[in-house]
Amino acid sequence: MDRCEAVAVELLDDRLIVSASCGLAHTAAVSKYGDVLVWGNGRSGQLGLYEGIDRDFQLPSQLPPFSASHLVRVVCGHELTLAITGTSVLFCLLAVCI
Repeated sequence: MDRCEAVAVELLDDRLIVSASCGLAHTAAVSKYGDVLVWGNGRSGQLGLYEGIDRDFQLPSQLPPFSASHLVRVVCGHELTLAITGTSVLFCLLAVCI
């Protein structure tokens, strides 16, 4: 559901979120333990979920681990999500490669 105001994401209360970012129509967050959670519009692959490229995710979905290094930050753009490790390695989350 699109929103124009801030809303608490109660499903993440137990995750200890250290980084969060919003794109055009999607959101991503990283927990203290390096878990990446994504939700919103995934139609351009920006959620990094293969099964999400043709639909929206209303609830946060945890991505499977994709880095041996601890993730510490996410940054979202228009239809893009980046994840950054504690050792400054940058990952671009895409489900579709062009």
